[in-house]
Amino acid sequence: MNHVLAAALTFTTLTLLASCAEQTPAPAAAQTPGAGQNASGPTFALDLRQTPLADLTDDQRTRLGQDAAVEVTLRDGTTVMYRNVGGHMVLDGDMLLDRSENAVRVLERLNKSAGMLSGQSLSRFAAGGGNWSGKTVSYFWRQGGLTSTQAAAVNAAVERWNAQAGTTLRWVWNPNAANKVEFVVGGGGCGSSYVGSIGGTQTLTIAPNCFTNSTIIHEMGHASGFHHEHQRCDRDNYITVGSNYVGDTTNFGKTCNAYTHGPYDYDSVMNYFPPYIYARSQPVGQYNGTPANLGKATELSRGDLFALQAIYPGGTTPPTPTPGRTYTGTLNQGAATVQPGSSGFSYAGGALKGELTGPAGSDFDLYLQRWTGSAWATAGQSTSPSSQETVSVTASAGTYRWYIYSYSGSGTYKLVETK
Repeated sequence: MNHVLAAALTFTTLTLLASCAEQTPAPAAAQTPGAGQNASGPTFALDLRQTPLADLTDDQRTRLGQDAAVEVTLRDGTTVMYRNVGGHMVLDGDMLLDRSENAVRVLERLNKSAGMLSGQSLSRFAAGGGNWSGKTVSYFWRQGGLTSTQAAAVNAAVERWNAQAGTTLRWVWNPNAANKVEFVVGGGGCGSSYVGSIGGTQTLTIAPNCFTNSTIIHEMGHASGFHHEHQRCDRDNYITVGSNYVGDTTNFGKTCNAYTHGPYDYDSVMNYFPPYIYARSQPVGQYNGTPANLGKATELSRGDLFALQAIYPGGTTPPTPTPGRTYTGTLNQGAATVQPGSSGFSYAGGALKGELTGPAGSDFDLYLQRWTGSAWATAGQSTSPSSQETVSVTASAGTYRWYIYSYSGSGTYKLVETK
């Protein structure tokens, strides 16, 4: 999962999800993520390495908050592209950094942090002011704010969230809380939400025709601190952006200065869906979930739950949110390989299952090995004369790895690990 944790910077970040999972047929252009805004048209470019903010002319300062598209190069060479839409600075098509009138102040903060943050570390665009205190998100709606049908849909989504998340992060009705989420009905896309807690009352907006589990839980995910899965820095290994949107880096850019939790998760409720993004026919590297499920989630995935516990440690989540993985590779006859690598993986214990599928007509065998401290010992095996093998054990805590051997035949295999 790709979830940006609270960082030292506290920009108010608002996610405008204009199209969530299960919205079929595909929305019209005006309903695409980012409220139909694209990166076309003239761009006001400014390089702060050549012109410091303090030396900007009045015209340049005005254009930072008024021009439709703005591209600013920070002092470390990092480029920030945003659009001014409806009086707000919109980053990546669906995150409001601040009001456009505050553009200079926002860029001052970004430029100050330039060079201090790198790779997959803290995000410059922090998720609100931080995590929710007490592992609780208080929420409410005003009397008459929702119809009975809309209220029932929100109640069902909250009930499903709490059933999945346990005590990791609960949503609790409390209109009197100092910090809380207010559900409101609005337009401008399917939904919108601040990312993380910003303090005080923050709105979570759902459009009248979007009161579905997928949309509501997606927005609850944002309010809890989640960003989009499809904007992970490594997303190009797992998805492709639709041809109509591939050049629109403002709306479909990657978030490379953010924490990620686990492999890419096709089952995550935080994904968009076709025609905006598509699963790659041959993903590169480990991933969770099923590519065909991209954008179809109606609840938190196991990967979402795993990430939620990483953000809010110490809670209990039924079931234990430890996602499995999917491994792929190619073996020649008589060859062997280990997954996820020679050093294996740490496991806290419990059910552990591996399902291996080899090429038709082959005989691939599957072994589960456990490190004893001095050698790898077999903890489970499946060696039938076929290309389909399953190993299922109740594992004790320790370090494990999968050993795959081609007794006969050559070709590509797929190993699905379930924990």
